[in-house]
Amino acid sequence: MSLTFTQFLYISVIEKGNDCITAYSDLADERISHEQVPEPVIELRHARFFDISFLYEGSEIEPDAPVSVELTYDRPDLDDDSFDIYSDVIHFADDMTVIMESESKQEILSEDVDSDTMKFETESFSSYGILFYNVADHNIGNMLDGMSFALLKWEGTETSESSQTNVPALMVEYKQPSRLDLKTVTVYPKSMIDTDSDVFTHYALTDSDVTEWTFTWIEDNNYYITAQVDGVTKYLSVYSEKVSDGGRLELLDEPNEYSVITIQNNGTEGRVGKLRFVNKDDWALNKKRL
Repeated sequence: MSLTFTQFLYISVIEKGNDCITAYSDLADERISHEQVPEPVIELRHARFFDISFLYEGSEIEPDAPVSVELTYDRPDLDDDSFDIYSDVIHFADDMTVIMESESKQEILSEDVDSDTMKFETESFSSYGILFYNVADHNIGNMLDGMSFALLKWEGTETSESSQTNVPALMVEYKQPSRLDLKTVTVYPKSMIDTDSDVFTHYALTDSDVTEWTFTWIEDNNYYITAQVDGVTKYLSVYSEKVSDGGRLELLDEPNEYSVITIQNNGTEGRVGKLRFVNKDDWALNKKRL
């Protein structure tokens, strides 16, 4: 569709303080959550809303053919290193909300300003929004890169305010072939620990005999998890074998396809805030394998 000098698009930003902002944010949150099947936790991190009108000789009309729209905007300052940030265009129609098919392109306007351009086609104009969100299944990113932890099978929750004893920690020694040993530790809530960190809610205070596993980011939510054995780096590798068949965990000198561990944070109820470690076939590291 071509536009003559008497036809043009009018785009106005819906500013903060407008009564529509809260309603649009709630509708957007509901829509992007509905788009996910199954429905994990969606965190809407930023949104911009616009009124788009199609004017002909001073009057607002609907176009008689699809119109391509491009919106260029300063990229919001979000934690892209820790979260996989997704963006979508939402259309607020008369009685429904619709996620539009769109394309996003990153640009650099200057040395100090990054921008995104969102492109979509529509046959109807009213209110639109550009949404930035992350899905809780994918919100680890590289935030653990270079960090070292004990790996625990902990039954507590984020809101637990008492210590828990006899929590099994994964050790680097073999208990038997393809099975690693465990050592019990005590886990304390943050309220009992002298720390300024807001990243973790609970801590395990142990002696140096407990294995510390180091996380090395590969891409997306994938990591190598390693430990030192007699000065040699060993790669934790989770094989796709049934526990009833003995399961299989190995510590390798060189990583293979089973050494690539995907870290998920998608628990509900008692598993909220906990991490799940799975291999390429979605087989998980769990206590039965140890």
